[in-house]
Amino acid sequence: MSAVNTSGLDREELGAFLLLLADGGLADQVGTWISPETPNATVTGGELIAAAPEGLLAEAADAAGLAARDYADQLAQELPDLVDKVTPGGELASQSEYAALYGT
Repeated sequence: MSAVNTSGLDREELGAFLLLLADGGLADQVGTWISPETPNATVTGGELIAAAPEGLLAEAADAAGLAARDYADQLAQELPDLVDKVTPGGELASQSEYAALYGT
């Protein structure tokens, strides 16, 4: 079981986080997670740390009781499939669809 808790992440927070990652240099990877026509590209924890604003993942890691790198490594494993799931048709699902798909 993962210590990375993405269950409380709402639609707007996820969208904002993806934009931050894209602006931080992971636009190609994020694009594959969203696109229904391309396989999900992998990402590493180190790439997430480098792309996210300084301290963002460290703060989340502290809340989860993990080191930032361990948190980022786990997030890197989960994020592509999560984004793929909540972006049917290549767009972030509506709030009601998001809630049905993701449970929030």
